[in-house]
Amino acid sequence: MERSSLKQANDACWTCRRRRWKCDRTLPSCCKCAAAEQHCLGYGKERPLRWTNSVASRGKLMGKTVPRQENFFSIGRLLVDPGLQDLPTATRGYIAYFERECCHEFVLDVTDPNNSVKDLMRLIPSSPGFRHTIVSVAALHQANRQLTSSAHGYSTFMSVLNGVNLPEISRQLLQVPAYYDALYHKQMTLAFLRDQCTRGQLRNPDEVFASILLSIWFELMESGKDRWKDHLHGLQKIMQTFNFPRGLAASIPQFSFSML
Repeated sequence: MERSSLKQANDACWTCRRRRWKCDRTLPSCCKCAAAEQHCLGYGKERPLRWTNSVASRGKLMGKTVPRQENFFSIGRLLVDPGLQDLPTATRGYIAYFERECCHEFVLDVTDPNNSVKDLMRLIPSSPGFRHTIVSVAALHQANRQLTSSAHGYSTFMSVLNGVNLPEISRQLLQVPAYYDALYHKQMTLAFLRDQCTRGQLRNPDEVFASILLSIWFELMESGKDRWKDHLHGLQKIMQTFNFPRGLAASIPQFSFSML
């Protein structure tokens, strides 16, 4: 096709303008750009935007850049169990601590994937009373760990295991904030159990059984004295009064049978 038969634009294309070429103004795109294997920016009235990656596209600042600082933002843990999302942050923290640090201490075989105590955590969203029990145990466990992390606290703790110096470790525990959380949730657990026992029937026997069992563990961790037997006697009385289903015991860690 002859050049004279091609339609021509009134002005040069933007590519030729930028490169200071003599444009042939052919339509729909410049033949000179095609021959030079350059993308023709066309003949539009508006100047095409040009990203130069610099402060300015012309003048003294052309090609100049400013330091680029990368900003990274941590989004944190966005996925929260729907049953726990309305709980206070501290409560969720204790529940996570219980699952991470306490569950494996409550079974004989830590390699067994069927952790019975971890299975009981399914009761947390539907049972505020059992949730208080979980938090009380986790808080006391954490308080004891914080206490024994120091050399003096560890020596005091070992003396308690040998049957002496109980007042001293009690005094030191009062300096650990987690211990106050443990005592508060322990009282809430006792209120829950008291309420359940005064009813005509047990609506949620699984929650009561699990709360009593973990309360025994709480007493063993707190002092090691015979107060844990009060919970055991209470459980036996409940089982006699309300015809408690003993089949639930099959899902409880093996060492609980020796107490029952």
